[in-house]
Amino acid sequence: MEISFDEYKNAFEQIAERRKKIYQEYDNLLAERRDEQERLDNRRDEIRSYTTRYANVHHPLISSHRDDFESAPYNLYFDGSEAHHVDERHVVYIPRKMHHSVRHSLKTGEGMNEINKLAFDYLFNSL
Repeated sequence: MEISFDEYKNAFEQIAERRKKIYQEYDNLLAERRDEQERLDNRRDEIRSYTTRYANVHHPLISSHRDDFESAPYNLYFDGSEAHHVDERHVVYIPRKMHHSVRHSLKTGEGMNEINKLAFDYLFNSL
């Protein structure tokens, strides 16, 4: 059975049309995914912006408390540690559990002798 040139040309054009349609659908799908990703990125940026504004504007005590102290650490940060201010400038990184074991406040002085003793004992024993 022989295929004429016109039949061959017609079949080739049909295949080309199918491919073109598939590529257009694929491009539309990619465009939709890009739009969705852009929408999610914009939403994430809005949330971050709101969170930053909320922390700085609606919680002045928290943000001002963090700005009160500069840090000059005696030791290096390690996983599971928290910075403990032994005074307004100096910091000792101690395990989180130890840091939360004694209720303390640098501003009022409550519990500072006990936690500082623990912090310096940890510091000198870890050296």
